[in-house]
Amino acid sequence: GRISGVIGESGSGKSVMGMSLLRLLPATGRTHQLRVHLAAIGHPLAGDWLYGTKDRALIARPALHSYILHLRQPLSGADITVTAPIPEDMTRLIQKEAL
Repeated sequence: GRISGVIGESGSGKSVMGMSLLRLLPATGRTHQLRVHLAAIGHPLAGDWLYGTKDRALIARPALHSYILHLRQPLSGADITVTAPIPEDMTRLIQKEAL
């Protein structure tokens, strides 16, 4: 996988209190790939109880969300794009930390 960039609010690339909002592009579908790689370079996800530090004051789960998925339907070959809005708990974290 790779880090596409620090996006922050409105693409500002801002980092606050050691936290940044990132766009991550996984290379494979391996379990925990993004979580493991970020923790290995010393930047675990907020709320990641397994690979980082669990801080329920920030967020009660790993702060990881797939906003958009691009898939190919295996039988028809049709391209499928699915989006999901950022969950409320992550929106609160982004606003609280001014990312």
